[in-house]
Amino acid sequence: MKAFLLALGLLFSCFGNAQDRANILTKKGLRYKNVEIIRQTPDTLSIKIGEEISSIPIAEISKIQKPNDRKKTKVKYSKVDVEISLQVYSSKPGKGRTSEEDPALMIAFSYPLNDHLSLGIGSGLQVPHFTTTLIPVYGHARYSPLTNRSFFIRGRLGEFIPLSPEMYKGGLFSELTIGKDFALRGRSKFQFALGYSRQSMTRVNENFWWDNHETHFTYNRIIISIGMVF
Repeated sequence: MKAFLLALGLLFSCFGNAQDRANILTKKGLRYKNVEIIRQTPDTLSIKIGEEISSIPIAEISKIQKPNDRKKTKVKYSKVDVEISLQVYSSKPGKGRTSEEDPALMIAFSYPLNDHLSLGIGSGLQVPHFTTTLIPVYGHARYSPLTNRSFFIRGRLGEFIPLSPEMYKGGLFSELTIGKDFALRGRSKFQFALGYSRQSMTRVNENFWWDNHETHFTYNRIIISIGMVF
């Protein structure tokens, strides 16, 4: 019945115009753009592609649309995502030291390039177990394997800048986390993530003017992150 109605509609649309053109989509996913319709019968549709004439069974046609019937649509640009998260960097106790838990507040601004990938930049504030406060500055990349962008893999690469440069020197840091967004009202989402962090720091030891040396630290820690996305 559907094939009959499709054939009937096409017959009337092409009546009196032997050189009508159309875009044709078949049920197998084949697309014919702006082809010339030569002849219409209840069972087949003859089209001209270049110098060749082909016939398509009406039963295999899914959609027929004239080129001038397509509506112009505006490109919708995604809004910038603002991600605010509270993170805890935790490491197991080692030889001669206790466990270390350092909290940090991270703010990232990212732009969705498509339904899967977002890129951006971020900063924040970290209060470590030692005596200085750190300002992270980093690049931010997020990949979501699902189109609804709920599950994600997030990577960050940047540098921690100490507020006491006379005592500490900043170092590179990298993070890799896996998490999930839980939809709330509107565009707001609650976020939970777990991951791994590697951070480098240098402490300047000033005993006397002839005995200055530096101590390098590398932290490999687990990240626990909760936050909001707007």
